[in-house]
Amino acid sequence: MRMQPEIKKPSAILDLLSFLRPFLGFVCVPLILGQTTQGLTFVAAVIALALLIHFVTTASSQRHVKGDDFRLILDSACESIFHFTIYIALMLMGWFPIWALFVCYAGDLLVPYLCVLARQRGANVVYRPSLTLRTATHALVQAALILPHIAGPALAPEASPSVSFWLSCLAIAVTIVTVIDYSLAILSPRTKS
Repeated sequence: MRMQPEIKKPSAILDLLSFLRPFLGFVCVPLILGQTTQGLTFVAAVIALALLIHFVTTASSQRHVKGDDFRLILDSACESIFHFTIYIALMLMGWFPIWALFVCYAGDLLVPYLCVLARQRGANVVYRPSLTLRTATHALVQAALILPHIAGPALAPEASPSVSFWLSCLAIAVTIVTVIDYSLAILSPRTKS
C-alpha cells in the first residue's frame, strides 16, 4: 500500500490567504480612483486586512515551514503586487510620486532573490524583522495617504505636498533598510532568522 503525502491544511490556507492579497489590491484600484468616502474607507480596511494576513502568514511560516522557497516567493510576490497596485492608484491620483513607486517596487523584487542567494550560502533568512517593518510601513504610508481624503479635502495631501513627499521618503527608507538587511545576511552565512 502506497502512503499518500500528508496534506498540510494550515499551509494550504496560508497560501490561499497570501494569494488573496493581489486580488484585494486590484479591487482597491477603482475605489481609490473613484474617491468616494465609502470606497476609500473600504480600501483602508483592505490595507489593514492585508497587513493582518502578512502577520499571520509570516508567524505561521516561521513556526512550521521555515526555509520553504515556494512559500517565500509566493508570499513576497503577492505582497508586492498588492502594494504595487495600491501605489499605482495613489500615483494616478497624484498622491504618491512615480519615482518612489519604482524604488519601493525594486526593493520588493530584490528580497526573495536575496533570500534564495543567502540560503545558497548556508543562511536561513526567509523572514527577518525588517520584512515585517517594511510591510507595516507600506501599509501605514498607504493608509496615511488615503485617510485624509476620507476625512475631507482640507486634510488631503494636495493641501500639503510635503506630506506626500515625506511619506514617500519613509516608504523608500524602510525599503532600502530591508534590502540592506537581507544583503548583509548573504555576507553572514551563519545567520538564522
